[in-house]
Amino acid sequence: MRALAKSLFVRSTLGLVFLLVSAVSASAQLIRVEAGASDMVPTVGGSVSIQGKGYEGYLGAGTVDGVFRLGTYAKTSFGSYKFTAGDQTLAFNLPTDLFGGGQYLATRGVGVTLPGPDHVFVFAGATTLGAGTPLFQAFQSQTALAAVFIDKKIAENFHFYSRNIISRQQTWIEGFDWQVRPWLKTSLSAGVGSNKPYFAASVDADRNWYEIKAAYIEAGSGFRRITTPSLFASEPDRENILVTVKPYSSLVLTAGHENFLAPQGSLTGPYQRASVDQLQSSFDVAKFRLGAGLFESHGPSGRNVSDGFTVSREITRKIDGSISYYQNLNGPKPRASYLISTIRETISPKLSLLQVINRIQGNTNFLFGGSYTTNRLSVSVDYQMLYMPFLANPLVTGVGVTLHLKLWAGLQVNGDTFRSPDGKLRYTASLSALLTPNLHLSGDGEKRAPKFGDYVVRGQVRSERGSPIEGAAILLGDRTVFSNGAGEFLLRLNKPQQMSLTVLTEEFLSPLHFSVVSAPSTVTAASEESASDVLIVLRPTTNNLR
Repeated sequence: MRALAKSLFVRSTLGLVFLLVSAVSASAQLIRVEAGASDMVPTVGGSVSIQGKGYEGYLGAGTVDGVFRLGTYAKTSFGSYKFTAGDQTLAFNLPTDLFGGGQYLATRGVGVTLPGPDHVFVFAGATTLGAGTPLFQAFQSQTALAAVFIDKKIAENFHFYSRNIISRQQTWIEGFDWQVRPWLKTSLSAGVGSNKPYFAASVDADRNWYEIKAAYIEAGSGFRRITTPSLFASEPDRENILVTVKPYSSLVLTAGHENFLAPQGSLTGPYQRASVDQLQSSFDVAKFRLGAGLFESHGPSGRNVSDGFTVSREITRKIDGSISYYQNLNGPKPRASYLISTIRETISPKLSLLQVINRIQGNTNFLFGGSYTTNRLSVSVDYQMLYMPFLANPLVTGVGVTLHLKLWAGLQVNGDTFRSPDGKLRYTASLSALLTPNLHLSGDGEKRAPKFGDYVVRGQVRSERGSPIEGAAILLGDRTVFSNGAGEFLLRLNKPQQMSLTVLTEEFLSPLHFSVVSAPSTVTAASEESASDVLIVLRPTTNNLR
């Protein structure tokens, strides 16, 4: 008789977060505009994930600042209905979110996606206050709510969106987007958010030699997409415009004006407003790429003006070099200035090296970074320049370190650093293990267990000139990955499989905008030794200041 073997994968995770604040010296590969607020505390906890055919689940528990927290999640299907239960994230996006504003709501409850050509999602439960790390997720219930989200295609070029939340304060926002021409899209959203009026209109025009993104948002005092004591993301406010002109293939001019509205941690606290004006240009001369930018911001700390200049060149086919200078021209003293030189060398698809010399406030620093990826080890160190309008000195250097190390018996060490929107450098560290039951197949005397992450999808994101593009968002199946400073991305999987690939141009980790020149629609995960690199080519529609 043939025996049917069922497998159950249980992933046990122990996470420890070190939320330390420190000053770092870093080189700039691009300027990114960020706004918002963040607050975090030390956390210790663990989690178990269970996955089988047609279902998956999660249980996480631990202490947050000495207080016990619990998180659970389950997902399965019955016929054509898809059910979720427990702690889950709801994406609250509108078609007019050209300049950001989309939010992800932490919730706890039961949701169902209805069958049919239209996407209809119904949810009942409560908002939650999340705590923990990316590997230990726990939540505390806050405000009861019910939600109905609808995405409906009326015609091939016309889509309708409805976002409805019933809670102690109501949100009813309806919207549409209309692809008027292949190069022109217009969108409209209107309704109420937390019982306050909301209106937004946007236009996105993208021709070969110019691109215009414009939006006007009018939100009533106290507007929120949902009222909850959780941390808030900033919303675009009032007039916003970004114009990119490319009169020649070697010349790019960019001008923009953006307004931000950031709620405070308290539901009754005053709003913070900030605005950023930018003027940037880049052009190619004799194989050199020259860039310059001028930024002016108005925020809670007053007015600030900063500028930046950069020169970069491809030295050889595998080596790129650049020199950049950034400074604050006014604002609180001492005014920061940064002189940064970088050399990036691509040794192989697995290894790239970064060498940095910078001079900041009279101090000279020698820094090294790069990335290295093998079957057992993946590590990268990258640097960038951030522009944060809510800070007194908006120019902030940022460092990103990512480490994944596979040990023995399914153990894996993970570590990350990131720059939170309040300008602070934060650290996370965790240890995970894959636990599998002993499987026995009929006619086979060997016990077998599946390998952990031995199959990969990897690739590179490049400009048409071959320069790496950092922070590109790539959706592989239902998982999103981001390219590092060398333009590389990697996703590890337990088995070979084919999946869709989508470039999420609106989710990039920078304000720079790109259009897709070429990218495969599907990719296949293969073993580390046989996997070939996927190449994604993008065309910048704003200056990269490289």
